Amino acid sequence: MISFFLGAGASAPFGYPVTEKFKTDLVEELETKFTTEGDLPEEEKILFTILKYKTYKDIEYVFDFWEKLMRLKKDKEYSALVDFLISNIFHVEFEKIYGTGHSQAASLDRYFHHNETLMDFLVRKLYQNYSWKSENFEKAKIIYSSLTDLAKKQQKIDIFTTNYDTVIEEYCKENRELYNMIDGFKYDAVSECIKWNPTLFDEENNSEKQKIFLYKLHGSLNWKHHMKYGIVKLIDIEMATKAGGQYTHDVLIKPTLYPKQEHNIEPFRTLISKFGENLKKNEFCIIIGYSFRDENINDVFYEFLKQSKKLIIISNNATLDFNQNFMSKYDMNNINNYILLDEKITSSAEKMNKLKERITSML
Repeated sequence: MISFFLGAGASAPFGYPVTEKFKTDLVEELETKFTTEGDLPEEEKILFTILKYKTYKDIEYVFDFWEKLMRLKKDKEYSALVDFLISNIFHVEFEKIYGTGHSQAASLDRYFHHNETLMDFLVRKLYQNYSWKSENFEKAKIIYSSLTDLAKKQQKIDIFTTNYDTVIEEYCKENRELYNMIDGFKYDAVSECIKWNPTLFDEENNSEKQKIFLYKLHGSLNWKHHMKYGIVKLIDIEMATKAGGQYTHDVLIKPTLYPKQEHNIEPFRTLISKFGENLKKNEFCIIIGYSFRDENINDVFYEFLKQSKKLIIISNNATLDFNQNFMSKYDMNNINNYILLDEKITSSAEKMNKLKERITSML
């Protein structure tokens, strides 16, 4: 049995930025605005400072900063970040950003004042960057037809992903005559909502179609928490962005560094549990575009390897990421049941066919 794990790199062919590019795109947007308008509002200056801080390699570090800041504000422990915020390096980098004659123009308390606004701004950018684009249908068909063909003899396919986008859902919807997708949501006639119901993952299904079990470990852009009905899925992401006061919050884990506190609440508690439980039922897991920076997920893969199951890891930085973020943190003596392919997933049918043939020879 073959399963799949999709990281950010698996969505790159659809124009969805990985975490580093997400950050650089925001920097370019603010730099353009600064150049054309001659200045930025105070909150955007502060955000620009954080985005340009060299220690923060990608958007995960930036989100992590604002998450910590929000917790400190809630707990009234402002002093905990004073040394960082007023450090010489921080101010020097800000001066380099704006050049001579520009100053930070924001005291420490302004960081706390704007943090919720800026977190909302970053979340809106998530929606803008990862919304479904209809022009991606053909790309999805090329990529996922090739991948699912590797498991065409299976009655079911487990797909685990940390991605927020809805590429898999759209691909299954477009090919509904072939697949029956189960993602833990079902329409409820009483509430007229598509409600979270994790028992769906365990129900017997006699459909003649191939079943795709989709586990979105970090949530989805079209998941919301309804004031009355709990966790629901909206029809599309555009609808989710316009959702009104009946929804209390988005149901997704923002791209922060480990540990991710949301793993202890629903639906993420169930999803991470199902990941560990169902991965071990497969002999092979094909990992695409994952950088191995989430310890909860890495622990599951380590247990998988210890059972003599096989990982096939595909990413343009597969060797570097695996060695740096996984090999260095686990006892890998006598564990060699993994294959590293430093390749990108692509929407080229020719390249995907060659990759499929190469993977087939490894199974």
